[in-house]
Amino acid sequence: MSQIEELQSRISAAMDRIGAGVEVLGTARPGAAPEADAGAGDAGAEPDPALLEALEEEKMANAQLEERLKRLKSRHEEELAGLRESGGEADGEELAALRAELEELRARTEAPSETGGEDADGDLRAQLAEANAALAAAEAARAALEAERQEGDEADQLRQEIATLYEQLDGVEDPAPLHDEIATLKAQLETVEDPAPLHEEITALCARAEAREAEAGALRDELEATRARLADTERLEDLNAELEMLRAERLSHGEAMTRLDMDLQRLRKASAQLREVNEALREANAAGLADPGLIDSGLQAELEALRAVRATDAAEAQAVLSRLEPLLAQANLPEGEDE
Repeated sequence: MSQIEELQSRISAAMDRIGAGVEVLGTARPGAAPEADAGAGDAGAEPDPALLEALEEEKMANAQLEERLKRLKSRHEEELAGLRESGGEADGEELAALRAELEELRARTEAPSETGGEDADGDLRAQLAEANAALAAAEAARAALEAERQEGDEADQLRQEIATLYEQLDGVEDPAPLHDEIATLKAQLETVEDPAPLHEEITALCARAEAREAEAGALRDELEATRARLADTERLEDLNAELEMLRAERLSHGEAMTRLDMDLQRLRKASAQLREVNEALREANAAGLADPGLIDSGLQAELEALRAVRATDAAEAQAVLSRLEPLLAQANLPEGEDE
């Protein structure tokens, strides 16, 4: 920044000197016109010594500027760090000021050229060309500085992307390989001059990390869905087992009820036979007749009735057992205990 400010001050001083020469030339031209009219065919008046001295001083100043620019170029590499810290906005403003001053210089040199001072105008234009060359050199230095700054910004951006990758990889289940690759890329970034290939590789690595994270999320969703389906399957198995138990219970209960109904029919029949035999025995006793066949039939009917009663009790017990068997089958009995 100090070199550019010094260059600007030198160019400003040169512009002041050129302006002074232009003013002297402008004041000398009106006096030279009558002299030219009086002596026809004269080549022109002698140049003003003050103007010649100003031009010589300007040439010397331009030489000093060129020498200063050479030294600036040689020290450019040493000043890059300081220039990067200072920023490029001030340099852009100074270059814009230099351009404005050069435009003003062009306007001031074009104004006296209309009066006919060709030699002085040529010298002024030469000085203007040298000032333009100095400005071009300053702009070239600024462009080089901007290129260096862009490379530094790109390196900072890559470091920020690496930090972002570190944050994204914290949610990946197995980020160790990606961390190793990023560490390798970071080590390479410190020594590489052209970070474009590393930038592409880091971009690909970021895409891989995002894909792996998306895959992990999909696997988690699938695991939750599988767990839900497994819970539904277990519930369905429990319902099926309960349904089978109810079917077996219904079947066994139906068979028991069938046997009980048959035993009840048998008991009713034996009871009817017993009533008929008892009625016949009462009639025989009333008539005073003893019939051994009726007595045997009565005993047989009574025996059949007793059998029917026993069968009915057994059927009722079987119905109770058929009701309890499915419940006992589902009960968790202690080890060593039978059903």
